Amino acid sequence: IGGVRVMSVAALARFAPGTYDLEVASRTVGVVGWVGDWKGNSFTRGTIGEGGLRPLSHRADSVWRNEPRFVELVYGPDRRVAVAAEPPPDKDDRDPVPEALTRDTVDTLTAIMGLVRSFGVDGRCAGAYPAFDGRRRYDILIEDQGEAALEPSSYSAYAGAARKCRVTTRRVAGYWKGRGNDAAEQQGFVWMAPVLAGRPPVPVRAEAEMMLGALVLNLKKAE
Repeated sequence: IGGVRVMSVAALARFAPGTYDLEVASRTVGVVGWVGDWKGNSFTRGTIGEGGLRPLSHRADSVWRNEPRFVELVYGPDRRVAVAAEPPPDKDDRDPVPEALTRDTVDTLTAIMGLVRSFGVDGRCAGAYPAFDGRRRYDILIEDQGEAALEPSSYSAYAGAARKCRVTTRRVAGYWKGRGNDAAEQQGFVWMAPVLAGRPPVPVRAEAEMMLGALVLNLKKAE
């Protein structure tokens, strides 16, 4: 059974001794892009130490039907998070997240890189991340689901052995008021596999249930 191509995502990770930069650019394509054009860019900079990944700054910009939005986060040495957002929560039909709930959190890109990094150590999916994206506070739980085989597909550049990971997001605060998809907990899956020789394993497939159906992301190219 085929699907409809609705989104394009490009990710870039750069590492230097003790630091990391992560960048993701995405946009709607095809019929969905024609009906309601959306595009977004996210960037995170952080440090790598004995305690793992620690973000220093994060920025996310998006445009939905010609309306720009942005969030900028700066992480202090005391793990407090300074937030700038447009529109602000009170103009965006949501309650602001209490400052106490934003301490000791990470951005979503850092949580994803935490999965990649931990998987590269022992070949298993595991992790728990308190996440804050500048508007919403949620917990991300990653659990190992064992080995899986991905069949060849015209949608994907990868086929073969992979490790299946279950990703659960649990709402905490800051979500839109009275809108659909109000489940307190949502689950998706990520498949990890080594694609490039001498490089860490990367996500080769991801699935998540959305309001309009299942969203499936397949790796098209890695370099």
